[in-house]
Amino acid sequence: MKWAMIVPAAAMLGACANYPYADDYARLDVLNNPHICEEGDTAGFIGQPASQGLADAVIMETGAGLFRWLRVDGMATTDMLPERVNVTLDNNNVVTRVHCG
Repeated sequence: MKWAMIVPAAAMLGACANYPYADDYARLDVLNNPHICEEGDTAGFIGQPASQGLADAVIMETGAGLFRWLRVDGMATTDMLPERVNVTLDNNNVVTRVHCG
């Protein structure tokens, strides 16, 4: 009975995130050929509104094989993946930070 209440509540919390698109994503070839993230010149992304196009540009700039949106006040795993780029958003979906890991 407890699970019947917890699962719908968790689903509702996930829906509140309101990211530019539904899921994080990875390059299709990342498993066979990892793309290590290199931050390079990512300062130009700070202050930009989040979008699919911005995510694609960040991936091109960093060479990352994995991409993840984060909230400035949200929770995230602390595992460090060298092929992942993280883009942190404020509550208005504006980029505040771009970093590898």
